[in-house]
Amino acid sequence: MRFGQFVGHCKHARDIVEKAECWRANSPAKMGGPLYSGGWYSPESTGCSDPLNPTDNCTWRVVSVDNVINRTCHRNQFFNAVREFNSTCFDACPSVNNTDSCNIACFYGNVLGPDANVPGGSVNMTTGIPTPQLVDMWLSGFRPEAQGGVHAYQYHHPSRSVHSCTSQPESAIV
Repeated sequence: MRFGQFVGHCKHARDIVEKAECWRANSPAKMGGPLYSGGWYSPESTGCSDPLNPTDNCTWRVVSVDNVINRTCHRNQFFNAVREFNSTCFDACPSVNNTDSCNIACFYGNVLGPDANVPGGSVNMTTGIPTPQLVDMWLSGFRPEAQGGVHAYQYHHPSRSVHSCTSQPESAIV
């Protein structure tokens, strides 16, 4: 096992909770391969409470902040891109609520492939949305707004204020 890789168990898939275990167990296979290691690193605040103003006892620091976007806006854009890849399943859901079990199942079916919620199901870089296309969908939110990205904000540490998903005034959003 490599650092940051999840090892899960997928024994049954009778309900959404058990299907979620299968999706979690099968997700590393989607990002496997020479370009996508499936690993991650999340720095802890205990290693440096103020990474933009590190002290001698910090174990890590922020070297640069390339882009700051609203997480909700990015999530919505990414979810919509996944929906557009194959909307057939989503169209059958009783609502457009991204948090209901039908939409969640459709999301993972598109991302990982139709067998991802089944014990022993086949998941790889080509099942569901091909991995390079999936990564591009994720990264598209970080592009300049003129190229379809989510509106970026000036980073003002430690501000955590909520921002609009567009550079347009709120009254102009339709």
